Amino acid sequence: MDCNNYWKVLLDTITDTKLIWDDDNVVCERAQAIYYDAKDPRIELTIKPVDYIGVFENASQLDEFESNCTECTKYNRNCSLLRKAKEGRIQDEIQLNKCEKFTMAK
Repeated sequence: MDCNNYWKVLLDTITDTKLIWDDDNVVCERAQAIYYDAKDPRIELTIKPVDYIGVFENASQLDEFESNCTECTKYNRNCSLLRKAKEGRIQDEIQLNKCEKFTMAK
């Protein structure tokens, strides 16, 4: 009756197929409701992509942030702040979609 055990089995099974994702580290699961039906036992899933990318609410917010990065000296050196933000890592240097470490390229 532990909802977390259901998730683990389902996510591992879906991951094994490689049809939807390669690794279940990309999944953000959420149970809307749990019902038990003795006459017709089943698990129903709805799988859909989310809008957010890393710490950004959507692709346009990421694009806007990254467009500013292109003028920074760190951008061409594979900026670790941008990479971590895309991975969803909170960083003190990024506040209100502005990077405090921005340095204008020459």
